[in-house]
Amino acid sequence: MSVEVRPRLLAIGGLIAMAAAVGIGRFIYTPILPPMAEDLHLTKGEAGLIASANFLGYLAGAVMASSLRLLGGPRAWLLVALAVSAATTGTMAWPDGMSAFLALRFIGGVASAYALVLASSLVLERLSATPEEAINTAVAARLLSDSGDTKKAAVASEAAAVANGLTILCRNVQDNPDNATTFCIVARDAGDDGTPT
Repeated sequence: MSVEVRPRLLAIGGLIAMAAAVGIGRFIYTPILPPMAEDLHLTKGEAGLIASANFLGYLAGAVMASSLRLLGGPRAWLLVALAVSAATTGTMAWPDGMSAFLALRFIGGVASAYALVLASSLVLERLSATPEEAINTAVAARLLSDSGDTKKAAVASEAAAVANGLTILCRNVQDNPDNATTFCIVARDAGDDGTPT
């Protein structure tokens, strides 16, 4: 079963996910920090420490998201990261102690970085899986051979694969076992031997 890739929708989804991660996780928080610091009588140093905890979370999250193998798939982790980013920002309204602020901003930074890394990698991965069209399967085999890209494959006849020096990964690939291709030559006139002219 193949999944149709819609590049525009995919790009828009990735944009929204990244905007939510950065917008909610960082830029919505930034303008509320000064009034929050004033209302809670935080010093500039304490407010800076809270912002630094968020930046440290971004660093830790980016390193972890790009280096760890995630169980359950990246899409699920992206949705969790977006939810945690929004939740930690919203939860900042309730505590009034520095340790809670630092923990929430650090966790929010980790979640936002995860969302940024995962959203961009998911979009790029799915866009790179977008099928490329060719006029026929023999041309697809030639284009693949000419590209030298070992991460791509083409559906073509065995003869086309052999002629282009390609490795056959799977034989008899088709969506329907009763599938057949029929060719018909149409010409205005036929030559003496019956071939179209």
